[in-house]
Amino acid sequence: MKKRSNFWDFYRLNLNTLRKWLSNFKEGSLIAVEIPEGVKGYINEVLNVMKGLRSDINYVVINEYIFGSCVLHLDLLRELGVDGLIHIGHEPYPYHYGSKIPTIYVKLESKLTLSDEDKELLIRLIRANNVSSLIIYTTQQHMDLADELTNYLSLNGFSILNRDESKVIFGCYYPKPRTMESKEPLGIIVIAGGKFHALGAGLAYLDRPVFHVDPYNGSVREVSNEVRKLLQIRYFKMSKAIDGDVWVLINGVEGQRRTGLVNQVIKLLKDRGKKYVLISSKYVNEELLRDIDNSDFNVYVVFSCPRVAIDDLGRFEKPVLTPGEAKMVLTGDLGRYIFPW
Repeated sequence: MKKRSNFWDFYRLNLNTLRKWLSNFKEGSLIAVEIPEGVKGYINEVLNVMKGLRSDINYVVINEYIFGSCVLHLDLLRELGVDGLIHIGHEPYPYHYGSKIPTIYVKLESKLTLSDEDKELLIRLIRANNVSSLIIYTTQQHMDLADELTNYLSLNGFSILNRDESKVIFGCYYPKPRTMESKEPLGIIVIAGGKFHALGAGLAYLDRPVFHVDPYNGSVREVSNEVRKLLQIRYFKMSKAIDGDVWVLINGVEGQRRTGLVNQVIKLLKDRGKKYVLISSKYVNEELLRDIDNSDFNVYVVFSCPRVAIDDLGRFEKPVLTPGEAKMVLTGDLGRYIFPW
């Protein structure tokens, strides 16, 4: 069996507020712990930290999909009767309606950084695209690296538009700086493992160069060509949906329950004499989609997580759209791509 790497070689937990938060609970309390995907293999290391802070309370690890803080699995937490929730590795999701269960979001900070060679390569790529202003985005784990790059690029003459604002992104949420001129030569930097977030930023900022910094493999690259290819696929999906008569609208739960958006699309469907079926689901994947699929259904719209339609169901034979794409098709306005809503 391959020896597992040491968790603490790569990450540190921000425990300053957690210690104080745990002091609010009495002996024997039950505290749920949610650990993000990719880190669950280190359950023991994480739990040992918790027990070191408070050994007189009980901890239960929630072994559900933890891709973000948009779904906290409140139904399960209520059934378990937990007294509190420790959610590790994500910022609070801006569209979540909140929880009556006391919740703390604990930062999981990566120790990874960039070499001087990678930083120089990033500057060369930026200058090759004639960019003078930048927006820097990061997942929660790499906030320290984002601050490091902000200072480094500022010293090299670049304007960082979100220098003093939140840089943390989610798969469907890319906060725009308060001051941003639409015509300025702007580039987007995304610090994250894998291309998931970089491609999302490319869809959110069409026609802007996107520079993907991956601290895990030390790569720095410009991904605009990949964004263009992805956009071609999305327009093909939309073209297949134009003549669809029966649409399946899949809403989610908690922070992924977007009833207002669903109602907007329902109105557009009714105005055009189209039929629809409304479905609610905590998870959406190809297997679940095939379970409900039949010859009557022509188009699917995933409201819960727009990235499911793009990343997970992009090869499904029937068009699976995001809410923004559904609006484009139903209004006939295909000129400006809308992501995500």
